[in-house]
Amino acid sequence: MKKVKILPVKGKNYETGYLNGKKLMLCLESAYHPNKEQISANELKTLNHDNLDDLLVHGFDKRTYKNMSWAMEGRLIYDEEQIQFWDKVLFYNFIQCLPGTESSDNPTDEMFEEGIIPFQEVLEEYTPDIVGVFSKAVWRWLPDDMFLKDTVEVKGVSNYTDSKVYQIRTSSNSYALSFGTRHPSGPYSWEKAHEDIKKILKLA
Repeated sequence: MKKVKILPVKGKNYETGYLNGKKLMLCLESAYHPNKEQISANELKTLNHDNLDDLLVHGFDKRTYKNMSWAMEGRLIYDEEQIQFWDKVLFYNFIQCLPGTESSDNPTDEMFEEGIIPFQEVLEEYTPDIVGVFSKAVWRWLPDDMFLKDTVEVKGVSNYTDSKVYQIRTSSNSYALSFGTRHPSGPYSWEKAHEDIKKILKLA
């Protein structure tokens, strides 16, 4: 993965599968660090791991991560169940640099564009069967001609989630079910997101 600067976090049970033996990749938009200017390339590599450790090891209230897990599971999970959840998935941030020092600092168009090739490299390396993109901004940047085919319209989803579900290329001859839903920060209803995701996962 030559273009990947912020490594994904592969749960120890990722290969076993999250749903009926199918491997799940969760993609968020971007990571942040308060000392953006001082962070080294090696520290950047492990930033996703460090952020998850803040939740799972140090017990920090990382609500964005909790909302993702609750939206997938359809219930509140804490402590050991949080660990078990992240052990089953692959987690990745699409933007491969630090947009700013605050979570409110939005990535630029250039950052989104530069995230496409690293994203493809991660898909090829880990070959997930399901890809959940928790960012409508990222979802809009995924190029149809490079990754997506075979659109399916899912009826009854809310404005949290794009109703179009795709098969996204993970290698030259394999695809994953892929969906885009709202970023799990700020005011967020994991219940509403779960109802949408539940409808989509019936296609898996």
